[in-house]
Amino acid sequence: PAPLGPLAQLAAVDALAPESPLRLREALEARLEGARLTTRVGWLDFPAADLPAVTRLLDGEVRTAGDLGLPLAGRLLRAGVLLPGGQ
Repeated sequence: PAPLGPLAQLAAVDALAPESPLRLREALEARLEGARLTTRVGWLDFPAADLPAVTRLLDGEVRTAGDLGLPLAGRLLRAGVLLPGGQ
């Protein structure tokens, strides 16, 4: 996975705003299987309402936290699935 230290990750969560750019951590090889996002290091389950946003992430494009929804973006940042867009 792309490196992002724990303090930088926490700072990214604390500074999260609707315009914050985010991207999927490519090395995780994430794939969506039903409502479960499976990666090389584990999995996360999502409610149906979050699935469209999670699906959009899989194209590898930079998204904004507002596009994903702030609660979902924060969850994925804390889990290490997302990186700040500039990382």
